[in-house]
Amino acid sequence: MPVPTILAWLIAAFMLFVVVSKLLGRISDYWLFRRLAADPDNRELQIKAAARHSLKAGELYRRGVASAAVSGYQTAVSLFQHADVSGLWRGGAGLGFGAALQGLAYAQQAAGDLDGAVSSFRWFLDRAQFENFDRTVIANGYYLLGENLLRRGRMDDGCQALRTSMERYLSAGSHSIPDAERVRARLEQIFRSTNRLQEANEMAGWEGSFRLD
Repeated sequence: MPVPTILAWLIAAFMLFVVVSKLLGRISDYWLFRRLAADPDNRELQIKAAARHSLKAGELYRRGVASAAVSGYQTAVSLFQHADVSGLWRGGAGLGFGAALQGLAYAQQAAGDLDGAVSSFRWFLDRAQFENFDRTVIANGYYLLGENLLRRGRMDDGCQALRTSMERYLSAGSHSIPDAERVRARLEQIFRSTNRLQEANEMAGWEGSFRLD
């Protein structure tokens, strides 16, 4: 069989695989949500449905459809809450809840809902600190919280969140020192631009001096 023919068959087979996979996924979602509608208090179904909404919201976010992603993440968070995953926080359901909260915060930020993003970042960080989330993820969460607070004009709260971010990056290990330095430089820039020279000089004095014990 000629090579072009084989290639055409392979492409056709791949496209068919993609179509069938999407169709099966939709059928699976249909039956999951139908079962949940018939048994809305079923905790297991609530968690599964929340995970599916969170996954779909993530796809929308990556495609740049932030407002739809916000709606999807909000549905996921609500389902996780109704399932009362607090007791399962160290299990898969708890991690899924944390990921949905984080995704919601990112989506709200992208959609321009800064107040919502601040609230969601705080909620995520309050929970994530008691879970096995990577320290750099938490540090970045504080950084984004700080930036959103600054955009809302809450200077002191924003700078405090950035300081916490810097400290968390330092505690995450030597690989995160460049990120800590980036936040330090950002704080110095903020303090100088607002004529808070003592704090700016404090940040400047730390330049290049970060070390791990």
